[in-house]
Amino acid sequence: DLTRETQARALEVQTLNQFGREVAAAQLEVDQIFDLVYRYISQTAHTSNFLLALIDHERGEADLRLWYRDGERQPPRRVPLTGFMGWVVEHRQPLRINDLERDDLPVRGIRLTEHPARSALFVPLIAGERVLGVVSLQSFQPQQFNADHQRFLTAIANQAALALEQAALYEKERRRATQLETIAEVSQRVAGIYDLKELMSFVAAIIKVNFGYYHVDIYGLDDGALTHRTGTGIDESQHERMEIAETSLIGTAALHETPLLVNDVSQDARFKFDP
Repeated sequence: DLTRETQARALEVQTLNQFGREVAAAQLEVDQIFDLVYRYISQTAHTSNFLLALIDHERGEADLRLWYRDGERQPPRRVPLTGFMGWVVEHRQPLRINDLERDDLPVRGIRLTEHPARSALFVPLIAGERVLGVVSLQSFQPQQFNADHQRFLTAIANQAALALEQAALYEKERRRATQLETIAEVSQRVAGIYDLKELMSFVAAIIKVNFGYYHVDIYGLDDGALTHRTGTGIDESQHERMEIAETSLIGTAALHETPLLVNDVSQDARFKFDP
């Protein structure tokens, strides 16, 4: 009746306000934001098959940062941005499926559970003009999600998207500050280090530590080739000398005398692995 619906809406508003306060207290930590989303959605819906994904638009992938299958939390993984998630991202709107076996579906989904789901709800996380992620619930039973679930998930998703956007901006500024601090520290050390090899070793080490890179190498030009001067790897013997040619990423950058950015080295034949 009307009284019960009014009470339910009041409780929903109260829950959303509490969620907003806890998200604000998460101090821009992405994992904490994700955990809060899962915990609050669990208060109103069955979350044994749940996913919260970040969207990598450049690679066309969904990064499943937090997801459960049959009640068990799964390790993060990446999947192609297709199926229901792809549709939600493209159309920037929720998708509620009452019965996957009978409904007229806009696309075919990706099976993430051991048994095929019967009903599902997908909601985008939108901040401004950009879709940051997707939150989804799935059930083995049909007709498990209604308009109330969709409204609540959309409200949670909107707050989470704003928090994630702020976290991304904070991380960007933090990295920029780290870059400036690194440049300042290197500049100060240059005046006190007179041995070139020692200086290059220091530069490689501080770049790796401050930016969290897997590997840092410095090469020098020597007799028309690139000679390895220093690096942060254990064994550099296999890369002591590189041609200035498009046979390696380093050689390509030297050949064209310009920076080279490769987002996925596994897809580039010029990449030489450093163990």
